Amino acid sequence: MDFIQQVLLADLDYEVFLRMGLAVVLGGLIGLEREQRSRPAGLRTLIIVCLGATMIMIVSTKLPAQFFSGPGEAVVRVDPGRIAAGIVTGIGFLGAGVVLKLGDIVRGVTTAACIWFVAALGIAIGEGHYALSILATITVLFVLWMLHYVEIFFRSNVYPTVTVKVQSEHADAAVDSAKKIFGQFKGSVKDLKACVEVGSDETLLCFSVKMRQHLQAHDVVKKLQILD
Repeated sequence: MDFIQQVLLADLDYEVFLRMGLAVVLGGLIGLEREQRSRPAGLRTLIIVCLGATMIMIVSTKLPAQFFSGPGEAVVRVDPGRIAAGIVTGIGFLGAGVVLKLGDIVRGVTTAACIWFVAALGIAIGEGHYALSILATITVLFVLWMLHYVEIFFRSNVYPTVTVKVQSEHADAAVDSAKKIFGQFKGSVKDLKACVEVGSDETLLCFSVKMRQHLQAHDVVKKLQILD
């Protein structure tokens, strides 16, 4: 047991344990928020990313002392910035894996940004910038929790395209009925294209509709389907 303690604690000090513990706590707080919203990168992922970045920076600070064996006037130059740049570059691949594009909707960008932030957080903790790390974590948690409700209130607009196939003789009536349905969802028609199929008495009506982001296009389609 004494031998194991000597091996494990030989190169570690209390500050190393402090940095690693802080990485788990701060990375876990960000991950807990993502876990609460059922995002693909949650509690465990962000803790591992933050802890890994912290460990790499701790090791980078110990490299000069570990490999220095020259005379007193010798100079060993190690640039921690290159190691930090490698972390930021590598974490980009992990962040890209959680971004999904579903039609006109892109999901996972905020989670990817959280992964990138947690990696930066680990770098700061590994370099011993405790106050900066705690302040940055509090700021990000405020952005994720509080500004989420502000974002809901100020939803941006989306412009889905709805295509309706009708009999050519009913095209005008279909346009009027569709505009009324869009109005029920507080949407407005910004563009309308009518295409008449050759050799057929059917017309394709393509509506470009301005709607609030929280409204789903399939709800509009259900309303249109009940029309004659």
